[in-house]
Amino acid sequence: MAGSYRIVDEPAPSALSRLVVNPFWIVMAGMIGPSFLAGVVPEPHLLVLAWFGLNSFALSSPTRIAEIAWIAAGVAIIAAFRYLPYPLWRAGMVDLDALRAWLPYLSILYSALVLTVLYRLFLYQIGPFHLYRYLHRDRA
Repeated sequence: MAGSYRIVDEPAPSALSRLVVNPFWIVMAGMIGPSFLAGVVPEPHLLVLAWFGLNSFALSSPTRIAEIAWIAAGVAIIAAFRYLPYPLWRAGMVDLDALRAWLPYLSILYSALVLTVLYRLFLYQIGPFHLYRYLHRDRA
């Protein structure tokens, strides 16, 4: 029964464990990558959020539910900033000139909110990553 002992906070081994990445690199990809993929991918931050989700499952993170909630919040933020201004203008609730005047400020707010989500996900995953790296020195 020596193999059945398990610490509760210790990540359980996963079939995806070979895909574990330091969450620092995912945050860096979220900060730098969208400028390179601007014309190629419609919304590059969605790829970064999906990468965080995959990394969460690969790490068998104990905070996986909270991470999924933050990923869903990030998707909602991206969808709101991408798809909400046009219907508001179409419905006559926002004037086009006002929308154009507010566009730079909305862009700054969008960047701040997306970076907040990425940083929060980083904070959730860095602890389990260090534990994974400690337990699996040969893989990380």
